[in-house]
Amino acid sequence: AVDEKKEGSNHGEMQSTPSFYSCWPSISLEWTTVTYEHVNGNDPTPRMQTHRETFHHALICNGHYSLPSFPPIPGLRNFSGRILHAIEYDDPLDFKGQTVVCIGARASGADIAKEIGGVAAEVFLSDSGCERWEEFGTKGENVVKRVPRTSWIDDEGGVHFSSSASSGEDDDGSTQKKQEWVVKNVDTLIFCSGYDYDFPFINEKSNLELSFPPGERRVQPLYEQLWHAQYP
Repeated sequence: AVDEKKEGSNHGEMQSTPSFYSCWPSISLEWTTVTYEHVNGNDPTPRMQTHRETFHHALICNGHYSLPSFPPIPGLRNFSGRILHAIEYDDPLDFKGQTVVCIGARASGADIAKEIGGVAAEVFLSDSGCERWEEFGTKGENVVKRVPRTSWIDDEGGVHFSSSASSGEDDDGSTQKKQEWVVKNVDTLIFCSGYDYDFPFINEKSNLELSFPPGERRVQPLYEQLWHAQYP
């Protein structure tokens, strides 16, 4: 038998069973429920009950928009302002009059930068696909500055943005060299950098041979990120 155990109140084991599915291991899941009973008007008494069932297939449907991803940025400890992830964002008025850097320019980053741009003093949208300093927005309003990848933070808390080593050619045909910009006196960094896959009920003892390193946003050995390659 191949044992699988999970931390906390949820654990189980994977084992082979003699059936027409015998070419694949079945999975046994065990979980605990807690109910509370009121007896003679006293405080509720917890009652724990363990359940166990065996399945031929298990679908993991816990989503992947709960564990914020924070890409490593050299010198981040030098930043003394507020640091948060897009999952914590709620009200643009919280950033009124501030200088804000949004790290990540996909859906959440672009939307948040646009909302904050109406009330903040300055908004910088850091995009890994951007190679130069750009501005967009309606003239007369607070314009959002689109800048390259956030590369590092200096000892004084200045946020640096760098283009790639070679970013194509200028209009005159000359090769563009790596450029760097710095923004000082930033009040808030908002990481709009997506989420990592998280399966808290799977660990090294589960024997599922799944790998989901932080920052890579892929699960191995899933085919098309959907079906287990060994046990489809």
